[in-house]
Order: sequence, then structure tokens, then C-alpha cells
Amino acid sequence: MKLGFIGTGKIASSVITGVCGSSIKYSKIFISSRNNKIAKGLKKKFKKITIEKDNQKIVDNSNWVFLAVTPTVGEKIIRNLKFRPKKYDKKCIAASLEIKPKVFLSVVGGPGMYSSPGGITKDRDQFDDYPDSNEFVSFEVAIIDENLDDEFQEWQVKGWQTRDDINKLIKETLEEN
Repeated sequence: MKLGFIGTGKIASSVITGVCGSSIKYSKIFISSRNNKIAKGLKKKFKKITIEKDNQKIVDNSNWVFLAVTPTVGEKIIRNLKFRPKKYDKKCIAASLEIKPKVFLSVVGGPGMYSSPGGITKDRDQFDDYPDSNEFVSFEVAIIDENLDDEFQEWQVKGWQTRDDINKLIKETLEEN
């Protein structure tokens, strides 16, 4: 797993230090040079850290990106970033839940996804920004098992799942060995 941090203030530094000192499996951490003093200190302290001047490179190279800046700065930064397909934006909803150690349930909904409302339509203009999750009746859902090495990880994606379907999926996953 490759992590990316845009913003390198005190909070990001603490999170990065916590990740590096934990049992979390990661192969690389990309951090921005926003606070060069903190970034260089983290790189010196931890071998797997790479400092990037270009935030787009952080997004392109990371499986997970943490935006560790103030909301005002974040709004300016995120406008200029291009996300790969299936990374989400203000027209979508997304949530993740760790249901077993290193096993996550990811739930998304919005235009271009297997959800309702949304569907696989490409007309994004008909959708509100920051939709209310209560308006959704079905979602695109995935189970991600991070206990496996990166090259063996698979997302078990299931489309058009209702809230009841999601509850059953959580129960089944918890009951598995």
C-alpha cells in the first residue's frame, strides 16, 4: 500500500509518525514539501518516505491520499488535481469501514457508479454537489482485504446493494474464518 500526504504540518507529521511506528503494511509514503522543514525531518527519520514538490505526483503514486491542510487551502489544492477513475468527487458519497482487522467495506454512490440515484449515466450535471446519503437506495460496495500483499489484493465489487444487502454482507464477512 502506498500512502500520500498533501500537507506536512503537525497533524500530518503525527499521523505519518504513527503509521511508520505501527504494524500497518505500506511500501511507500509520499509527502508534499509544503512545510519543507517537517518534510525533511520525516524523510530523515523514516526510510520509506519520498518528498514530492508536485501534489499531482502524490495523487498518481498513492493508493490512499490524505489531504492534511485547512479547508480553504484544501479547496484550492484539490481543484487542480486529477484523480484516477473511481476516485471520488463532490458529486459522490463514499465511506469505508474496517469490519475485521485490515478488511474494509467501501461504499460509494453517485454518477458513473452502480448506485441509485446515480447509475452508470454520464450526465453529471443532473446531480447535486455533496449529495445527501439518505437519498440513496442502493450503492456500489467493495470488500478490500489488506491482509494480502499488494500484488495479491483484489476488490470484491458488488453493485446495486441496498442497505439490507450491505448489512448481510458485513455479517457474512464477520462470520468468515
